[in-house]
Amino acid sequence: MMEYKKILRMLTIVFIGFVLLLTFFSQTLADLFIPRVSLTFANSGTISPEAMSFGVVTQGDEGFFVEAAFPSHFEFITIGRNAAINAGDVQAAGRIVQVEHRGGQNAALIEINDSGFEGGEFAFITVSEGIFNATHVVPLSAVREEQHGFFVLYIEAVPRLFGYNYFVRRIFVDVDRRDVWNAAVSPRFGQGEIVNPVVVNSDTPVYVGARVRFAGGNP
Repeated sequence: MMEYKKILRMLTIVFIGFVLLLTFFSQTLADLFIPRVSLTFANSGTISPEAMSFGVVTQGDEGFFVEAAFPSHFEFITIGRNAAINAGDVQAAGRIVQVEHRGGQNAALIEINDSGFEGGEFAFITVSEGIFNATHVVPLSAVREEQHGFFVLYIEAVPRLFGYNYFVRRIFVDVDRRDVWNAAVSPRFGQGEIVNPVVVNSDTPVYVGARVRFAGGNP
């Protein structure tokens, strides 16, 4: 009878070990077929919004001007804002003297503070807002948009038998500022706090609730 109990206990241990091993390998195998995401952290930092455009220099009775169109989300395209103008080897400062809203763009007329230009020259214009301190700065690729507004995706870790499962969650945000590479974002009212890490990109499209793994391997 004792010998039978020992054998039964041994078989039970072997069976449990086999189940655990099978679970481990099945989880590992399943991980190979889920999307991989690259992550970053929404940390505090500075951002220097710049709007860039181009136009043709024209000469009027009161000097040289250039008109350039900027996307409407650059709210700092306002009358009185300084601009930098480059036309070939000639560089000069300018000032926005008129702004008109045309079909989702701000058309700015810029007075050039230099006489070294010629009418008809092609010019490149840069308007800077300055340095903006932000609580949450993320790459532009981390900011997504749908009909309800802008949002970022973040990762929630859920414990499993061996390690964690990682699921995609979403939080809607306001884009306070943006430059060529980054955006300053803040959580929309009632959305809670932005949770790190946030998703920058993925090897295949991901959706809210999807299980993912990290591009560098799960921790």
